[in-house]
Amino acid sequence: MKIWTPKEEQYLIENYDKTPSVVLCDHFSISKGTLAKKKRQLGLVKKPKWDIEKEEYLLKNHKLQTLVELARELDVSVSLIRQKKFQLGLTRALKKNKWPKEAIYNEINNLFFNSADISASNVKKAYPSLYSMARNYYKTWRGAIKACGLDYEQIRKNTANLSWTKKKVIEQIQLLHHEKADLSSKYNCRKQKKLWNAANVYFFSWRNAVEEANINYDKHSKNILNWTPQKIREEITKLHKNELPLFASYAKKNYVRLYGAARSHFADWKEAIEFCGLDYEQINQRANEVDWSPSLIKEMLLELNEKEEDLSEGVVLRKYPGLRTAAKRLFGNWSNAITYSGLDIDQIRKDINTEAYKGRLFEEIVYDILLATGRKVTRNNHTKINKKIYIPDFIDKKTDLWIDAKLSSWGASVEKSINKYLEVQDNLEIIFLKSGPRFMSNVNFVSVDSYFDRLKQIGRLDLIERINSL
Repeated sequence: MKIWTPKEEQYLIENYDKTPSVVLCDHFSISKGTLAKKKRQLGLVKKPKWDIEKEEYLLKNHKLQTLVELARELDVSVSLIRQKKFQLGLTRALKKNKWPKEAIYNEINNLFFNSADISASNVKKAYPSLYSMARNYYKTWRGAIKACGLDYEQIRKNTANLSWTKKKVIEQIQLLHHEKADLSSKYNCRKQKKLWNAANVYFFSWRNAVEEANINYDKHSKNILNWTPQKIREEITKLHKNELPLFASYAKKNYVRLYGAARSHFADWKEAIEFCGLDYEQINQRANEVDWSPSLIKEMLLELNEKEEDLSEGVVLRKYPGLRTAAKRLFGNWSNAITYSGLDIDQIRKDINTEAYKGRLFEEIVYDILLATGRKVTRNNHTKINKKIYIPDFIDKKTDLWIDAKLSSWGASVEKSINKYLEVQDNLEIIFLKSGPRFMSNVNFVSVDSYFDRLKQIGRLDLIERINSL
């Protein structure tokens, strides 16, 4: 427990509103929770970034000044200006919005009375704008359905498979047992994911659920290792000696059998760690800061490759975001990390022949072209506005203009990006590879060929060759 000195308290009082929490935590060697608790005790509350005076200024000047100028004048971020313009109905998209609440209500009821499938999954695909605006107003599709006076439980798909009870979980497990199916936790986590999740909710583990159904788990679980507390200790000690991460969330993903065995023999993973004579608090510190190194990344990639997992960057980003982030930080890009590990990127990835892969290659080349021609842009920008995430391919540092790279100037993905980004952005630029020019208000379509003359002047013929290879 942190014991604060008067000097430290004074330092916190003087710096809490002008120093990021991460920096303060590092200065005092404490967690964010400890810092927040101390702030509450001292009554330290940051001044709100937004107030009524700033709102009045925005209402008066949003047509006269750019986003960057407004942000500079009000001493806030450009993202906050975008968000406030959206909330106050000052964006062009909201003025032309064809989905007021009444229209959403009428459309849902019209679809319902025409016997259309208005489950969330279907509406999201078939009527994306209706689904999106309904969630803006009602937070969830369920809320929109209820607001229309309809019974959501009758509308949702696969109700029988989704509305679990203890009795239904046991009945499903007994049915699997009758069919002589594999009842191991690992197998059912993959093959019976919804049942497995429900079992963990109601019985706290898959093993407990199986035994509650009067079935001997060890006898009917195929390919299960004969784990003992001693064997668990040997495995954990071995991992610890190799300086591999041992915090719970990492172990659950990467040491599946070991983690499962530990949860079977001990109350939780912490008890298993302490049984091995290790300090759990010290090990758990790595939960937020894994000490990634080139050798650890290589070991992880080889292990995943042995399991025949898809090592394409998009898949790894979804399943192992920490690994992908560390690889890009240490190697510059994902391909270099794969090559360092002795693997062939074209052989291990499973999306090599898809349009999505081609699109990512085009985005990489466009980024290099923009930098080579002197345009200062940032990449991988995640902007949160009104609880929605916007991720344009690039943002121009000078004008704050959003830029997207597209294989074609036409298509569903192009229209989706335009409609989404113009909700919060006044103008947009699309750099495209094929399909010819387009003319559209507020959207500037630029063919990547238009950069070729400049690239020839500066001697970057390699970038032209990369474009032509697509």
